[in-house]
Amino acid sequence: MADVVAACLESPGSTYQSADQVKDAAQALSQTGICTLCVLRYLPLELGHAYSTCSATNTLQELGVTGEPAEAPCPACLGILNYELADQIVDAYAAQQFDAQDAAVGVELPRSVFVRHRAMQLFCADRGIGRADAAVDVKDAFKHMVAQRLAAACGVTMLGDSPMRID
Repeated sequence: MADVVAACLESPGSTYQSADQVKDAAQALSQTGICTLCVLRYLPLELGHAYSTCSATNTLQELGVTGEPAEAPCPACLGILNYELADQIVDAYAAQQFDAQDAAVGVELPRSVFVRHRAMQLFCADRGIGRADAAVDVKDAFKHMVAQRLAAACGVTMLGDSPMRID
């Protein structure tokens, strides 16, 4: 837990002064009904290991967040930050057996995601959770999820731009 709390306290968008503030913020975000990954995005916790399948839920448990994630699609990301969706993309890529050493992931989202993001920014600003402009973008979080899985499953190097684009 110390690593997660320290990462939140040291994050560029952090306004937290103590571990208890980080835990309270995580609990408040969780109670809005957003998914586990969106809680991490709005804390804000930078992209990294905490966003992997096994550690996202463990990270929230370490922060003392109680309760189960909602079954309905997340109101912040509309269910886009979904491990199963990322796995489907990787499976489809692997099935094509592309002969590429590197790849880039491009994401296009429905406009309503941006409205929901702004609503969450206002919620965070009202509750003193992080800085309103510091949340990890849903596109970046999704790209990170897909890139991690593609690199592991297919052995490709993920780049910001590549002739092999996965849109």
